[in-house]
Amino acid sequence: MDRMKITTRKDRFIPTKKNLSRRARQYSFLLFLFSSLSISVPAYAADCTAPAGPEGEILYNSDYRVPQVCINGLWVAMGAINPAAGGAGCTTPAAPEGQILYNQDNHVLQYCDGDDWIQAVGASMGGCTPDPACPNVGDVCSGDASGGGNPKFAGCITYYDANSADVGVTKAIYVTQANQSTASQWKNATGTDDISTDSTEDGKINSANRGGVLSDFPAFELCENLTDGGYTDWYLPARTELDLLWRNAATITGFTTSGYWSSTEYDTSNAWYQLFSVGSQNGNNKTFNFGVRCVRRD
Repeated sequence: MDRMKITTRKDRFIPTKKNLSRRARQYSFLLFLFSSLSISVPAYAADCTAPAGPEGEILYNSDYRVPQVCINGLWVAMGAINPAAGGAGCTTPAAPEGQILYNQDNHVLQYCDGDDWIQAVGASMGGCTPDPACPNVGDVCSGDASGGGNPKFAGCITYYDANSADVGVTKAIYVTQANQSTASQWKNATGTDDISTDSTEDGKINSANRGGVLSDFPAFELCENLTDGGYTDWYLPARTELDLLWRNAATITGFTTSGYWSSTEYDTSNAWYQLFSVGSQNGNNKTFNFGVRCVRRD
């Protein structure tokens, strides 16, 4: 990600398909945020990692050709994700990729994704809309009529994996109230490329692309066969989803073991896990025993 360059200038230009106005001037992205975000800061606000940045910082993600704002520990996209864009920059007015302009005629912010001037989209505080019963991270959400086993709101994730059904969307993530296991194998054997196209972000992709028989994958089986809170669409979280659980672990509670499996494969012998004592992620043998905590999203 590249940090935004903010300057001041005015340009007069003729309308084309690639812009919305004849006049544009550079404007501070922060003014846009103050006008579009709530001024109240939720209790679960957090700084971002990968890359590190404080709550409210704006970066340009040159991999996905979109500006992002740090909200609740997540880099939330402020426009359309278009990894195929990028290149020579924009024209009328001329500007390099990542430049931000304020369109005075149409009263919108635009950014250059490397090809076109794209309208920036405001991001709400928190990045997603959770179940009204659980507006804050760690709150117990609505579920089955008995009230038992209802999930907790774990936070928000914006998906960038092009193979995800939710690419470009910020989703509310829910987690079970307790571990499904404190000592489960990822798989009962090693030596096979078990996931044809795996994802570091989306555990649903990993479950869908996993080969073999489900019973050979104990950690996956615990989630995919789970009925909790009246829901049956649970899955083993990918690395990014698991990291969200770690960052909000103190608020979510119930993490009673040091390491948890993700659904992301490392290589034929290993899979990614996260050490919750320090937050580090690494690969370990698929037959090793780690904890399992399942997630879901609407």
